[in-house]
Amino acid sequence: MHVAPLDGPPPRVDVGDASGSSGGLVLALQYIDLVTPGDLTARHTIAATGEVGPGGQVGGVLGYVQKIDAARRAGATVAIVPQGAGVSPPSGVKLLETTDVRMAMGELCMLGGVSSACGNAAFDPGRV
Repeated sequence: MHVAPLDGPPPRVDVGDASGSSGGLVLALQYIDLVTPGDLTARHTIAATGEVGPGGQVGGVLGYVQKIDAARRAGATVAIVPQGAGVSPPSGVKLLETTDVRMAMGELCMLGGVSSACGNAAFDPGRV
């Protein structure tokens, strides 16, 4: 996990017109990737959905099948959903299940992510 202090405002992530709690997991992973050295996604196109609770727990949302199918059409090769979502991935999409943000990060690290969040990338003070 990135432990160096950050200076300045938090990074801006443009979510367009999206709203609701379903984006909690993907936004959490995006922020982690932005503020840590390396590439947490290992150049995979990642889709993720799930509500993030106060302790980082990932809770269920609605519309998994539709979200994963839309993500596949947009080029996603990996989809991360809350554990127990009970969905089957479409062809060409690797489905990962998680109980919390830390577990989702670990899954991305195991897919080849190179990031200080994975413990396999050095801190570069020029990046933050």
